[in-house]
Amino acid sequence: MVLAHPHLPRGISFGLCGKDTSTPPTTTFLSAADGSWCEIDEPSPDGTRQVREAGPHQLWRIIEKTHATWLTMGQPGWERFGLTVTTNTHEVRLDEPRNVLPQLTETDSSEAGRRTP
Repeated sequence: MVLAHPHLPRGISFGLCGKDTSTPPTTTFLSAADGSWCEIDEPSPDGTRQVREAGPHQLWRIIEKTHATWLTMGQPGWERFGLTVTTNTHEVRLDEPRNVLPQLTETDSSEAGRRTP
């Protein structure tokens, strides 16, 4: 989530839900203060997941894009990341302070994308 956080709208909440407390959760959800939300179901037998989302930001698209970035980077571990947060900026670094990772543009973070992997 450290890679996705700077690209997500403020006030992100997440959690798990299911049919009842006697069974494992079946859905993960994300929601933001601006009304954006997404729900991701557990994988079906064929390995796909149902994803539903709405609101001004495409939250699942942001997660997908940052996951693809992490894979492209060679799946670095937590210990290789640094984070600088100020009143106006969030910067994520890899390995050293001068290696600041690029930010998504608003178009990248709000465009509609594939909904089921």
